[in-house]
Amino acid sequence: NEKLIYEYLFYNRTDQSNETFFKDVLKLKHGHYFTVSGNNFSVNKWYDLRENLSNNFNVNLKDYRKLLQDAVKIRLRSDVPVGVSLSGGIDSSAITSLVFHDFNKKDLHTFSAIYEKGSWADESDFIDSYNNSLKNMHFTSPNAETFFNDFEHFIIAQGEPISSIGPYAQFKVMEIAKKEVTVTLDGQGADEQLAGYHYFFGSYYKELINNFNFITLIKEVLVYIYK
Repeated sequence: NEKLIYEYLFYNRTDQSNETFFKDVLKLKHGHYFTVSGNNFSVNKWYDLRENLSNNFNVNLKDYRKLLQDAVKIRLRSDVPVGVSLSGGIDSSAITSLVFHDFNKKDLHTFSAIYEKGSWADESDFIDSYNNSLKNMHFTSPNAETFFNDFEHFIIAQGEPISSIGPYAQFKVMEIAKKEVTVTLDGQGADEQLAGYHYFFGSYYKELINNFNFITLIKEVLVYIYK
């Protein structure tokens, strides 16, 4: 699909439409599902985020913890070994702590990508806080040499080009996890709920300004600065 290839190379776009890098192969849109019955194929929408947004979002920390705990508990139902991809961030650390402390999985295996101490991508100091608790911690250290050695296999595993080499770290983590467990719990996606992306706040502030909601703007900025 030369159009998608051009947009990827020129604009670094990878998910702007339902088209893929392969002609006549389409992605299923977000919030949609398809059914096949005989020769009939139909696509249907089951969820639209815009229809479910609410301005009255109040976080009850006790309820949030209970929901997170229930979500982790459900995913521990397995007849095969389960591990956790531990990056040291809030999301994967929360999952690791819940599995270890709340569900008493003392034999938990964790898998982490670490880099040179002091480098911008290294989170080993946070991961190391579990050293006295976890007995089965596994590590990998992706670098330029391993990336070029794995390049062909990595691209085949992805199925299409990606916008950064971030997923390569996950690729290497899964490589070591495969040797120990069958299922992993990951923290992917929790940053949206746990305020992990600071640059999103700017869009929110801009929206408040455009709606002349200056009182809320001031409150939000103060909370951001002091909390």
